[in-house]
Amino acid sequence: MTEQVMRHTKIIATIGPASRSPTIIEQMIDAGVDICRLNFSHGSHEAHGETFHRIRAAAAKAGKVIAILQDLSGPKIRTGRLKGGTPVAQSECPYPNYSSAWRATARNLNSHEMMITAIALRRYHRQHGRMPGELAALVPAYLKAVPRDIVDGQPLRYRLNADGSFTLYSIGEDATDDGGDKRPPVASSSGSLPGFSSGRDWVWPQLAAAVEPSKP
Repeated sequence: MTEQVMRHTKIIATIGPASRSPTIIEQMIDAGVDICRLNFSHGSHEAHGETFHRIRAAAAKAGKVIAILQDLSGPKIRTGRLKGGTPVAQSECPYPNYSSAWRATARNLNSHEMMITAIALRRYHRQHGRMPGELAALVPAYLKAVPRDIVDGQPLRYRLNADGSFTLYSIGEDATDDGGDKRPPVASSSGSLPGFSSGRDWVWPQLAAAVEPSKP
């Protein structure tokens, strides 16, 4: 009896002008292709639509599930010969402002890092009965490496407080370490809603400690 081994590695093949015929696509699928990539930087939507249907037909004929990867190009401007031969001033180029996208990405990535770190801190506390003095104590039992702040690439800021709680934060949008200051800045361009990223530093929220009811 032969044991079947699942192949985890996937094979991606770009389908271009030289390989978009039904025969070639069928041969590529028979050879083990798992994903067909369509490069939308070139070609028309009609041509890609035709290739799409050819891939689906070849996959159905082979009885396999073949994914189709649509590779989209980023923003760009393609021009012909410029009038007068003069360059286009940068201010006239209609590129979008990506600053808000960067801020959203930084907040999301730091939120993810701090969430994982906060979970690791709770696991450490459950096992040792206390919080660690530094994040390095979480490695390697609870984290593979000390988590980094996406803003400056340095380790996330961490402080063990006198009451046994901790403060975990990123230096935030202005790239200035304000010591875990959760107060909103005087002027902020982020327009963020109230939350961990609305302060001068992006501070991981802490739940209020539960107060045990007094006994009668």
